[in-house]
Amino acid sequence: MGQNKITKYKWISTKTPGVRYREHPTRKHGAVKKDRYYTIRYKINNISKEEGLGWASEGWTEEKAGIKRAELREAYRTGSGCITLKEQRSKQAEEKAREYAKLQEEQKKNITLDTFYNDFFVKIAKNNKAKHTFDSENGYYKNWLSPKLGNTPLKDISLIELENIKSDLIAKNKSPKTINYIFSVLSQILSYAKKIGYLQGDNVSLQLKKLKFDNQRTRFLTITEADLLLNALKKASFQLYEISLLSLHCGLRAGEIFNLRWSDVDFNNKMLTLKDTKNSKTRIIYMTNDVCKMLYNKKEPNMFNSYIFKSRNGDKIKEVSNAFNRVVELLKLNEGVNDNRQKVVFHTLRHTYASWLTQIGTDLYMVQKLMGHGSFAMTQRYAHLSPETLKKAVEDFDKRIKNV
Repeated sequence: MGQNKITKYKWISTKTPGVRYREHPTRKHGAVKKDRYYTIRYKINNISKEEGLGWASEGWTEEKAGIKRAELREAYRTGSGCITLKEQRSKQAEEKAREYAKLQEEQKKNITLDTFYNDFFVKIAKNNKAKHTFDSENGYYKNWLSPKLGNTPLKDISLIELENIKSDLIAKNKSPKTINYIFSVLSQILSYAKKIGYLQGDNVSLQLKKLKFDNQRTRFLTITEADLLLNALKKASFQLYEISLLSLHCGLRAGEIFNLRWSDVDFNNKMLTLKDTKNSKTRIIYMTNDVCKMLYNKKEPNMFNSYIFKSRNGDKIKEVSNAFNRVVELLKLNEGVNDNRQKVVFHTLRHTYASWLTQIGTDLYMVQKLMGHGSFAMTQRYAHLSPETLKKAVEDFDKRIKNV
């Protein structure tokens, strides 16, 4: 094996005391001269020290090297300043780091809504939201928030600006629900900015008063309408029919259906265990015979922990197929209906389940438990459908006052 060659440089002294250089073996600096690497030598506490400065091609000359050496010797003599190049360079690096940190902090303080949204918020939103939710909220941002606030630094967004945007949205006949949703998107952005240190002040959107509105759905299907819908869905998409039957007969939300695994099904007791529900509570649902039969016929061996309903790619379903709306349109269930609360949508199936329960006299407390409502107030909207409860209360009151 050959030995490594050790390159030896010839150091050349200059007329300037303590300054010497070596020449690059090949590289030229200028037309004729080879590039030179300069060093300086000096003593600290009677100990000789030599430090490299740099190449002539980097701007170093014999004269500049002499000046730098004199500067260090003066600092050593007076006891002020850096006495070595290493110390100087370390100090310069620290100053640059401080300047960079200061610049970064200034950029943080003055970052605009558009810059923060595109550089930071979009990434976490895409990772943590369903695609249809992200697309919807991104559309709200691009259409209504960015044109008005995009160039405004986060710290300068004011309540009066938000009030003006709200007034503009009202003038454009946007629904209260849509307006509240738009500002909910802004609130999410500002909350995240505050969380990671890009907003030092308050999230001003939280001070904006929400518009009040009644978005409770009042439309529910008759048995005839439900049969027509299920039969039409079965022809359009059998899996969509199965999903719809589950919502109609058990009152499940779409997300609860998509989260169902075969391990959640108890055929012996005709039970479904719902985990990760909207209010984060586990609840038990009892299956009708039709649902139990449908799932029993659908089950496959060795599928214990897999999702019951899957996309074509075998993944978890994230949204109800548009085929549902097409079937509703084909059946003309929404013909002539302008009020969104009266329109048939997938959630109407869950609403119909609660309405039918109430109509046959099911106690509202039981309806609340079966529906998984977070508060009894949500269940009370079905009270008017009860055949006896309110009517009997008035009759008892009438009897009472007649006996006074």
